[in-house]
Amino acid sequence: MLSTTSGIRLLVPWWKKFAEFAKKQGIERIAIEEFPNQLVYNPETLIRLRSEIGDIIGINLDPSHLIIMGGDPIAAARALKGMIYHVHGKDARIERGLCDINGLLEYRPVTDIANRT
Repeated sequence: MLSTTSGIRLLVPWWKKFAEFAKKQGIERIAIEEFPNQLVYNPETLIRLRSEIGDIIGINLDPSHLIIMGGDPIAAARALKGMIYHVHGKDARIERGLCDINGLLEYRPVTDIANRT
């Protein structure tokens, strides 16, 4: 498994080419959704990638993804000032009783509301 640092280092050349291609097509912003176990999964990893590629890269902030990793979406939004290009509006909460037993990594179907953490 690659560390985020080595993953970003390996993918920077691809992202630079892709960003240039996007600009030639008239695209001014690319919003990457932070998602667990992906290259960009929190504010720090977005900021790292953006520092290499430029301000065409921003975030599609999905509060629920931060919540399931134990993050605070409000604090993340403050840290990402000027870098938020889209936000998913949704409700999410942690079911403490279930989470305390099984943790936050959820494998149950989204429809299994009564048993999801």
